[in-house]
Amino acid sequence: MARRSRAKRSRIKVTDRFINAIEHIYLLRERARKAEDADLREIGKLLGDDFAKDWIFSARDSQLPPLDLDWCWLFLAGRGAGKSHAMSSAVHIAVRAGIGRIHIVAPTTADCHDVNLEGPSGILKTAPHDDVPRWIASRRRLEWANGAS
Repeated sequence: MARRSRAKRSRIKVTDRFINAIEHIYLLRERARKAEDADLREIGKLLGDDFAKDWIFSARDSQLPPLDLDWCWLFLAGRGAGKSHAMSSAVHIAVRAGIGRIHIVAPTTADCHDVNLEGPSGILKTAPHDDVPRWIASRRRLEWANGAS
């Protein structure tokens, strides 16, 4: 019984880091919506062009992981809804939040590689410039500098 509760606590602690990161993104988006145009321009000058392009500000609310996320997020939508970009951005958020183990599921290995990794909205294409993961083909594995894989 002690093992189970320790494992459960460990799982919840890891998940909480991702949930906290998602809550922080929602808070930032809300503050940006309420800010005056002049303030936004000033912030944009300070942070540079990448700030304006950052996905967390350009994504639709429906593309973000939900605030009431429990253990699984199903993004079921039609073609062109931004599912791939939402997935890859959620992976980057999770890695920055300290989640060390990420699993990507796709119908085939080729789909996983061609769409989820190297596609136009894949993990390698949407990675921040300072944190691009390394693809190790022989192990079929992505590795980030912080040890996440």
